[in-house]
Amino acid sequence: MMNRSVRRLTDTEVHLLRLEIEGMRQFANYLEQPEIEINDDFAFARIVERAIDTYRVDPEKMALEFGVNRTTIGRWKSKKNAPQPMARPIVVSWILQEVRDEAQKLDRLLSQMRQPKMASGMV
Repeated sequence: MMNRSVRRLTDTEVHLLRLEIEGMRQFANYLEQPEIEINDDFAFARIVERAIDTYRVDPEKMALEFGVNRTTIGRWKSKKNAPQPMARPIVVSWILQEVRDEAQKLDRLLSQMRQPKMASGMV
């Protein structure tokens, strides 16, 4: 079995990563609110834009998930187009899950990188 060396994070990197994770969780909490207005094209575009630009949602993966071209996602993001109002809750729900999953991944990464290394030969 190959021993991979994992670089330890600096305190600043840990702090920034925690802030990023917290931001993702806040965005996810926002998306769960029943009163968010997703039928407004501008509001929907802002959600897509924030998800992609700030919270690591992959536009290629999004396009594959919804069976649309990558350029369609770009049009959603730039307020030039939007899915039908009935489809928007499905898109927002998918974004919510993607943001949660990414936050969990980063949280696990942070935990792994903060664990002290075991000395050789110790179990």
